[in-house]
Amino acid sequence: MSRAALLAGLALALSLAAPPAGAAGRRLYAGRVVIPVGDFGGVGDPHQARGRDGRLFAALAHCHLLRPDDRGAFTGELARDTTWQGRSLTVTLVDGARFHDNRTVVHAGDVAASLKRIGQLGERSPWSAAVAALSLREIDPLRLVITAPRGTSEAELRALLARPEIAVLRGGRPGDGAGCGPFRPTGGDAATRRFEAFDGTPAGRPWLDAVIARRVADDDAEQSAFVFGDVDLAFGDGPRSRRIGRVVDDSRVTFFALPHPRFRGSEAVELRKAIGAFARAERLGRYVEGRATPASSPWPTGLASTAMELGRPAAFPQLPGLTIAFDADDRELGDLARALRDSLRQLAAGTARVVPVAGLDLAAARALKAPDWDLALVRHRWAAATPAQAALELAWALGLTPPGGEQALSGKLKAWADAVVRTAAAVPVLHVVRPVIVRPGVAFEPGAAGLPDLAETWRPR
Repeated sequence: MSRAALLAGLALALSLAAPPAGAAGRRLYAGRVVIPVGDFGGVGDPHQARGRDGRLFAALAHCHLLRPDDRGAFTGELARDTTWQGRSLTVTLVDGARFHDNRTVVHAGDVAASLKRIGQLGERSPWSAAVAALSLREIDPLRLVITAPRGTSEAELRALLARPEIAVLRGGRPGDGAGCGPFRPTGGDAATRRFEAFDGTPAGRPWLDAVIARRVADDDAEQSAFVFGDVDLAFGDGPRSRRIGRVVDDSRVTFFALPHPRFRGSEAVELRKAIGAFARAERLGRYVEGRATPASSPWPTGLASTAMELGRPAAFPQLPGLTIAFDADDRELGDLARALRDSLRQLAAGTARVVPVAGLDLAAARALKAPDWDLALVRHRWAAATPAQAALELAWALGLTPPGGEQALSGKLKAWADAVVRTAAAVPVLHVVRPVIVRPGVAFEPGAAGLPDLAETWRPR
């Protein structure tokens, strides 16, 4: 057979053996993913998004100058190019990105207005002080300069601009159609919200056709919804969900024992240290899902601005009795509260008990002026990408005096963090690494800390 004939025959054989277009190689735009959420905050106003669900919607429906990449760094989203010089970041925006109402092209004025609004939120956002410390100058419709305080780390500034809450809105104001994220809200009801793929986002059309957010009551309901096929992700861990899905990402959670207001002053420091010492001495990690370690610092490994740890008390104070409260709808917190009660019995002269309280999360426990408990066992889900962000986040969550914006951007937080550890305002009990469980067939991509990148996630029809 001649060489030409041989090559022609080989080409014919390869074409016959090749799969149809789209069956291999580049994946098609297809499918939808159903995610569990507790509420729908963050859809309309990402700047004031709270908790995991709020941050998830801030990333889902809104766009940002930068976004996390798969190497743990931060790459452009609205920013086509960035140049760092001295302490200024010059940002060149992509040309042609649109908001969800298709009426306005994103430009530098929208970025500046959005950052200014965040900087004016004050106590309504843990990131407000850091953003307020930045100065902004528009060069032209597609370029602006962001100047940071002296000593600012470029990496810290990039990490801040990539946060889900630091979203760009049309005119800097929330409202219908003001987002430019990968998925556009298209309606829903009290139980579900639908988000459809949007092709005007800076990175282009997401792989999924749609994301459905389904409201679940608590972690147990989320696990049941995953097991029975009602949702495709489970943000909590559990033996039933592990048998069905794959572990593809993780997030960090800290369980805190928040003292009654009468035990939060300087005169009760020894008591708070004693609670921490007894908690660390027990194997409390057996009562929670995920990889748990005793907490000797308020921050998990990698998020602390200091190596200082909670010390042991000079003496072990004694209480007349001990009451530990937990959220009545949270089975995991109930199990951990009973184990903590048993470890702290030595501090109580009288009865040590646990009590369920409806809706008792960290914010609710902090707000109570005269609760009927001595300790509230609560959890905090970390969203910080850096130790400086974790410092701002903890101060906001616990109502502590936060470090200044300039201080946070420079990362010089050791003295502030040392003082937080010494006072032990809330006693850390456990640090836990929690997985995200994903249904088979979903090509999941991790995004910001503890969140999926749903624009890069894919599922076949």
